[in-house]
Amino acid sequence: MGVIVDELRRLLERQINESQIVLWFDPEQHYETAIEELGLPETTVLRYRDGYYRLRYEAEPLLRGPQKPRLLIYLPLEYEAARSPLAELIAFGETLRPGEKGLANTRLGVIARRALKPFVPEAKLSTLDHEIEANNLTLAELENWAAGGVGAVLPTAVAVIYATQHVEDAALSFLSNPGLDAQLEEKNAASELADMVKSAYAAPIGSGLSLAEMRRTLARHILSTELLTALGDDTPTALKAIATLKEPLVAGRCADLARAWRNRMDLGSSYGSAAHEVEKSLVCRFSPTCNPLCSALPRIAPKTCLLSPA
Repeated sequence: MGVIVDELRRLLERQINESQIVLWFDPEQHYETAIEELGLPETTVLRYRDGYYRLRYEAEPLLRGPQKPRLLIYLPLEYEAARSPLAELIAFGETLRPGEKGLANTRLGVIARRALKPFVPEAKLSTLDHEIEANNLTLAELENWAAGGVGAVLPTAVAVIYATQHVEDAALSFLSNPGLDAQLEEKNAASELADMVKSAYAAPIGSGLSLAEMRRTLARHILSTELLTALGDDTPTALKAIATLKEPLVAGRCADLARAWRNRMDLGSSYGSAAHEVEKSLVCRFSPTCNPLCSALPRIAPKTCLLSPA
């Protein structure tokens, strides 16, 4: 069970304990694949399948019993469309649906934010709703994203050295602050850091690299990934030789890290130095009179190179 499904299960169990009968509207069917994972104790789960009459037929024997049942009714329907046909059932219990007030709001972005809050920076959480809607992210994709590293708890030594529980914050500190390398070596945490960035960002960090080499490799990986992700099908032939990530969520995570690094005023000098080094390491053949990478960028950011300080 993933962290988001676990948060959802806690919400449903709380509502069932309080109201016993819960009608759960999920018009976008975000949670349909998670029903079997919930494992709600002593609770009957009914699902709308092929009509209101069948659902009412299945629910009626439970409602006629001597005691109010613990009943969850999953409805992949709009509330307004179902409120009249299911008026009696709605009157008996509690209604959960996207956009409802308080804890009755089961919008995927709301549940995901609550589940990921202990692990993910608030700045990232604030854009989660928009990203889910804009990119049609599914529950399974969000769970994979969390399990892949961003939602994971940092290794203890790394968390202590960088004074954070967030993978993105630790990665930014590593990229921008070589002054903490001595502590990583002193605490034998370099291998844990390497495992973290490989898991979260699929960085091609092999064994035996020094921390300085790891930093250069990670910087080149995330900045070139951001560039190629932004270019997409418009990637020039000269850049297609650069290895690209096959997993869109991991590529997006790399791009997010690059943007966060570029947009942090306190990290601007470290970003600029790394960007110039990455620029020199990429082989391109565009116009000899133009910065080789900037000539690929006018459709994306006419006034700002992705590999130069904002």
